[in-house]
Amino acid sequence: MITKERFVKLLKFIKTQSKKQEKFVKALEELSPKSYCDCYLYAEYETELVHLLSEILNDDTDDIGHFLYDLDWLNKSKIEKEKCPQEDGKTIYSSPETLYDYLVNKKESK
Repeated sequence: MITKERFVKLLKFIKTQSKKQEKFVKALEELSPKSYCDCYLYAEYETELVHLLSEILNDDTDDIGHFLYDLDWLNKSKIEKEKCPQEDGKTIYSSPETLYDYLVNKKESK
């Protein structure tokens, strides 16, 4: 099992590396006017790390991926409220910490 602190730290690491990658791509595009550049330096590592976390926490519904990519870390300015996972009219998770709690409770109830 992974601790909540370690889980949160790893999700924040993913976010940090993703931002670095975005800055790098923007720099490449500035150096190459009128050209589209993409460079996914960390994509394979990130994918494997997300799969590993999902495996550890039995995340068979991809809540981790949903949180990271579809909900953009629940950045309210970028997502529509209806995309947030709901159960009985309440948001299931709203942070890396509550995502961890949700996944652990779901795993324990199986």
